[in-house]
Amino acid sequence: MTDQKRILSRKRTNLLKELRSISSLVEGSLVKTYKKCGNPKCPCARGSLHPTYLLTWKEGGKTKTLYVSQNILSEVEKAWNSYLHLKKLVKEISGIQRELFKLESKRDGNRKKQ
Repeated sequence: MTDQKRILSRKRTNLLKELRSISSLVEGSLVKTYKKCGNPKCPCARGSLHPTYLLTWKEGGKTKTLYVSQNILSEVEKAWNSYLHLKKLVKEISGIQRELFKLESKRDGNRKKQ
């Protein structure tokens, strides 16, 4: 095994271990918006709106929306950040795997020439 292949394999193994450590994830977009609560005596009725968090995702070609209450916001943010991290890890692992395939292909090509 060449040094380059050994380094790439080690990196891929470490990324796969990191992938396995993800425990909770949610696909979609977490959006912060501002809304009125409807109480005419609330400051939001005069323009100081309340922050509201929404989780949106596609399901069957339609956009679905979930209101995220303050009591679960940190859990949803953690799961959403894990999803973003998962996408990044998959992209890195895929890139490494392509490089390993290229090295293997070159090695096989050199073997056939001999």
